[in-house]
Amino acid sequence: LVFFFWVCYVDQIYFYNREIISSYECGFDSKDTSRLPFSLYFFLILLVFIVFDVELCFLLQVPYESFGFYYGNRLFFLFVVYLLVSGVLLELFSGILLWKF
Repeated sequence: LVFFFWVCYVDQIYFYNREIISSYECGFDSKDTSRLPFSLYFFLILLVFIVFDVELCFLLQVPYESFGFYYGNRLFFLFVVYLLVSGVLLELFSGILLWKF
C-alpha cells in the first residue's frame, strides 16, 4: 500500500502533464481574462447546430403523422425543407460553413 502511494506521488512530480490540467478548450486559452475568450465564430457554429437540430426534429415526426399525408402535413413538410435548404445556402454563401483550422 505504501508502494502504491509512493508511485502515485512520483508520477505526479516527474510526469507532470500540462495539457491535462490546462484550461485550453474550444480553440482559445481561457486563463488570460474572463471576458476575452468569447469567439463569435464558435457562437455562429452553435446557432447553426441548434437550427439544424430543431429542423431535424420537425422532419423526424413527418413519417409518423403522414399516414393520410393531407394538405396541411404536406405544406408543413415543404416549409421545413425550404427552411433547411435556404439555411444551408445562406450559411454557405455568407462563409459560416468554412472551417478554419
